[in-house]
Amino acid sequence: MEFNINKNKRISIVFGIIEYSNIYFLIKTLIGLVKMFSANSVLETTITIMLLMEIVLIISILISGILYFLNKIAAYYIYFGQIILRFVFALPSFGILLKLNYFFKNQTLYKTLFVLCMILEALRLVATIYIIIKSKASNASGK
Repeated sequence: MEFNINKNKRISIVFGIIEYSNIYFLIKTLIGLVKMFSANSVLETTITIMLLMEIVLIISILISGILYFLNKIAAYYIYFGQIILRFVFALPSFGILLKLNYFFKNQTLYKTLFVLCMILEALRLVATIYIIIKSKASNASGK
């Protein structure tokens, strides 16, 4: 099966929607991190590094969302840089599913949704790898 990122814009749009599905939470978290960072001038080095890494992650998610909507292959490459930090800071692409727990307040539901988010994240990683490999093959063959 051939794949060309330029001919399959719908996939990029779906990934862009996934990136921005949690936009409210991401912006709220970003504002909180910046306030925490600016309010505490004397932070332990490890905490400062972790805060900066999370800020960089959130900004890169916002940027990659824009790139997905613009149908740029760079968005798929940025995702590789984000994947480990998404797990470290528990910011999965499908994190909006975790917000369902606010309505039901059920620990079992939360754990189930978290596992589902991790499975969906793994599937997204596989899809991203597939897209990049097929896109490179398509470009190499000149199609």
